[in-house]
Amino acid sequence: GNIICWGDNRKGQANMREGPFVQVTAGNSATCGIRDDGHIECWGRPQHLENTRNRPHEWDQVSIGYAHVCGVNTDSELECWGMTNNDGQMAGDNPEGLV
Repeated sequence: GNIICWGDNRKGQANMREGPFVQVTAGNSATCGIRDDGHIECWGRPQHLENTRNRPHEWDQVSIGYAHVCGVNTDSELECWGMTNNDGQMAGDNPEGLV
């Protein structure tokens, strides 16, 4: 369905999005959702949006953090992207299979 958000909207993270979406995740300054065609759409804080458009996979799950987004694609692979990896939040060299 459609996504309706409320609250602080300084970064555009609470802007309404027309669906259909099958999953949504919201953070402090950005929101992401998986559309029914499996593609991720994010809006709000620009750092979260980097590399979100044109992701080469379809997605089963998505989760947003403070400055990053992680998703599990339809091949069951974990991918993370965003602004910073200061605390290792973008998976990096994690052992295979660790989610």
